[in-house]
Order: sequence, then C-alpha cells, then structure tokens
Amino acid sequence: MTVLWVSALSKAHRYSIILGNSVTVVTSARQAIAAVSASAGEGLVVIGSDVEMHEAFAAASQLQVLRPSLGTVMVRERADAATYALAMNSGVRFLVVDGDAAELLAATQRSLSITAGLQDFAVVPVPSKRGQLIMVFSAKGGCGKTTVSTNLAVALAADRSHSVCLVDLDLQFGDVAIALNLEPRRNIADALELAGKLSSQNIETFLTKCKTNLSVLLSPFDPAHIESITPELVGEVLKNLISAFDYVVVDTPPAITDVIIEAIDLADECVLVTTLDAPSIKNLKLAMATLDGLQLSREKWRVVANLVTTDGIVSLTELERAIGMPVSLAVPASRLVAQSVNLGKAAIELNPLDPASVSFQLLAQKLQADSIDDKPRSILNFVRPLLSANWAVKR
Repeated sequence: MTVLWVSALSKAHRYSIILGNSVTVVTSARQAIAAVSASAGEGLVVIGSDVEMHEAFAAASQLQVLRPSLGTVMVRERADAATYALAMNSGVRFLVVDGDAAELLAATQRSLSITAGLQDFAVVPVPSKRGQLIMVFSAKGGCGKTTVSTNLAVALAADRSHSVCLVDLDLQFGDVAIALNLEPRRNIADALELAGKLSSQNIETFLTKCKTNLSVLLSPFDPAHIESITPELVGEVLKNLISAFDYVVVDTPPAITDVIIEAIDLADECVLVTTLDAPSIKNLKLAMATLDGLQLSREKWRVVANLVTTDGIVSLTELERAIGMPVSLAVPASRLVAQSVNLGKAAIELNPLDPASVSFQLLAQKLQADSIDDKPRSILNFVRPLLSANWAVKR
C-alpha cells in the first residue's frame, strides 16, 4: 500500500518503524514511478527528508499525473512558507517536519483515507482517442529526412489546438536533439523499466518538452541500450503516444529494421523522402517494393522530393515516371535550411515565408486534411501563428 522513497536503503529503517512492514522501499524517482505503475494497490508515496528537494517535487508532479488519487507525503528537515507552496504546487498532499513521528503517522493515515474516498467514486470511461501516426522514411542517408520530420512536427504544432509528438527512431544515429537544440535528459531507453506497463499518462515521463504542444521522444544516449529496445517495446510506446497525442511524427533510420516494421504497421501516413539523383531514386524504388511486400497500402504513401533545384539532372516528371506514382510535394533547396540545422531551430521558425518553409507547411496541411478526410485548409492557418514570432534570416 505504501512506497517509501529514500536516498539510500540504509535510511529506510527509521521510517519503516513508523509505517509498518507493508512498505516498498525505493531509492530513485524512476523506481518510485515504476513501483506505482506496477501495482494498482499503491495508494501512498512517502518521500524521505534525505531526497533532494527539486527531484522530490518533480517526481511528485509526475506521480500526480500518473495516478491522481495517489497521496504523496513529503518529509523535510524544515518547512517554511516557500517549501509549503512548492509542495502544494507539485501535488504533495501533506508536508511533515522530520523527527515528528506522530505527525508522520497521522499524515499517512489521513492520506490513505482520502485516497480510499477518491477511489470509491465511479469512474466514467473516457472514449479512447487515436491520433495520426506519420512515419517519415528515406532509404538513403543525406536526403534531409530529419529536416523534413522536424519541420513537419513544428508545422503541425503551429495549430495550438493540436498536440504533437516527434519520435526519433533512428536509435543509433538520431539527430533530432541536435536539429531542435534540445538538452537531452530523457529518452526512449527510460521506457525499458516500464515495458508492458506503459500508459498514455506515464509515457510523458520520458518525453522532452520542445513547445507548449510539441513533445519529443529522443533516441538512446548510450549505445549499450540499443539492443534492449525491442520491436515489442517500440510498438507499446507508439500505441500509447497515439492515444496521448493528435499527431505522432516518427523520424526513422535509412533502413527497414524490425523496429521500423513495427512503426509501419501502425502508420497512417508514410512520407517517403528522396532527392533527385539516381542513387536516391534507386533506393526509393527498393523501399517501395519492400513496403508493398509489407502490405502498406499505397494510399498511405506521400513521396516528397527534397532539395529540388531548377537545374537538376533529374526532373520531377522523370521521378514520377521512374516510381510509377505522383510526387506529393517538392521542397526547394534553400540556404535557410542549412542555417536552421546549424542554429538548432526548424526552418519555418526562422522564416515561415521562405519557399522551403512554405513547402513544409503545405505538407502539414495535406496530412492534416487526410486525417480529418476534408479539404485542405488555407495555408494561412499555419503561417499566422509562425508570423507572430520574431524571425530573421541572413541573405
């Protein structure tokens, strides 16, 4: 019934005397979240005074999202008005001064009583929602696949009524963190401890916030974790993200692996990125043959020609003839895109009126129209929010 979080197991004894024997002892925020997720019977988390304050408050907020009925009792060496305010804002139910055993016991009992009362209320089932999963794939490196993925995600998030998640599934060489100048703290490897127990609530624990309505799931920082990330885990992660977000954009490696096949099975749209050169087109045709073999309907395919120039050796018409289907969008080559990569910002944030930026917004518009089975809305719906930000580009 109770999870006790202390900085070291040696510090658990004095708390256990007060709380009794039915206590699960953990020594980290990750273990506390895993313990609560693993058992529906956990109704109380007690955070010892030796746990760092900022870490305790951050975890308390996550636990509140994970299970709203859960009670958190925090022990501090001293409790001033500022600490009380931070505790309440983090979802802590009771704050107890260290050394007051009677007050700690009373707080835990009151908290468990409140939790029991909350759990007695009938829960009205919430209809499950399903967002749209957009997979961005290129069979050859250097085609600008990550640029398309990041700009597409930012363009979709420009409509603030929609929630968007960008997933970096290039587990070995993912560049999304660099492309968006994100400080990597959490990543998909953090989901390993909750494999089989993930939900649309606790999965947000592993995401990095990029904007108010744009989150990012980064690739592993440690190469040793790559082998542990199985297709089953990826499928569980993506299914929960689809339930939590309106749009899930998946950036992939230039190879169809077992992990990527899992994403293909869930994909609503598959954006195939190529450049207008013979090696890229050859690899695109091979990828299309593989997707046909995996029975991904061609109605879900969207071919995007990237880095298009007016003096290219291969024309868009020749590309369409070679692959046997129309090109959905051509993204012109732009100095802005190179600048954006070096600055760690999406091109459409630097200058939404640049031709490449407009193309990314048109792609978002088309995919959004597909998801609601409607006519595309005006491009101004995407441009207006971007124009409200400060932007500049060197010519």
